[in-house]
Amino acid sequence: TASESEVSTAEGGSSRDGGAATAATATQAKPAAATETRTLEISLPAACGQDTLVSIKQLLNQHQGSSQAVIAMDGTRIKLPFTVAPSDNLVRSLRDLGSVETVTVR
Repeated sequence: TASESEVSTAEGGSSRDGGAATAATATQAKPAAATETRTLEISLPAACGQDTLVSIKQLLNQHQGSSQAVIAMDGTRIKLPFTVAPSDNLVRSLRDLGSVETVTVR
């Protein structure tokens, strides 16, 4: 059996290490702002062509990240099966496609 000085704490540290493992775990936690999820929404006209969709996919593939990407078209919102890293450059590139109505990051 373990002696009293080696009893594990609920957080994963032990009383012998003075809770150092617990302190290390606490410093690894992300700030609340860093864990908030943003969504990139691209609004397209109902008559959007396949060439525009291919261009959008290529741009989004170049900006992979952890934010959800959504396409809104003709009253329908479609969550894309991959995530992106929204940036000013990505938003500008999407808007420059011409047939994109709006690009928003929330």
